[in-house]
Amino acid sequence: MSKQITYYFIRHGKTEWNEQGLMQGWGDSPLIQEGIDGAKAVGAALADVVFNACFTSTSNRTKQTADHILAEHHADVPRFASPDLREMYFGIWDGMASSEAKKYEEFHTMRDTPAKYRAQVSGGETYSQMLERTKRALKRIEESGVEGNVLIVSHGMVLRQLMYVLGGGDWREHRDNSENIMNASISIVDYQDNTYSVRLVNGTDHLIND
Repeated sequence: MSKQITYYFIRHGKTEWNEQGLMQGWGDSPLIQEGIDGAKAVGAALADVVFNACFTSTSNRTKQTADHILAEHHADVPRFASPDLREMYFGIWDGMASSEAKKYEEFHTMRDTPAKYRAQVSGGETYSQMLERTKRALKRIEESGVEGNVLIVSHGMVLRQLMYVLGGGDWREHRDNSENIMNASISIVDYQDNTYSVRLVNGTDHLIND
């Protein structure tokens, strides 16, 4: 019998560094109230989904987001943290104002031309390295006993690339052909027989105030 998983990918709620315009990779900052509200809105939107497991990165902002998503309706869901689900590592740019990082020519290469990005300039990681570890995280889930609905709380750069690749795209082209993944957005991907089917990317209807 083939394994079936439905992944619910969530970008963490808005943080202090997001609000301040700081580069936030492996560095971390807490959710602001808007981020908490966004995470709670995700929880409300997914209240009727029965999750069999929750995976976050090892960054506290994803764990805090998961806390608020799961608190009211999914408190007993088993939770796991994986370093492979962390945000892209920016090296010396981590914690730096984006306006300051833009002074580096390689910063623009990172944003515009993934295949040509020389991560050694900042001491960070390449897109291919990020994708390799992110796919490794999924493979571990798929080779485990987990089936059914799985919640994953991760990060913007990670999810933007991953959603494009799981949809059949080439990671080298994802910056040209995808949009920013919003804080507290929902993306849904079905997995069966080693095949992925992207159902929703960057859903934000639950964040719209009436």
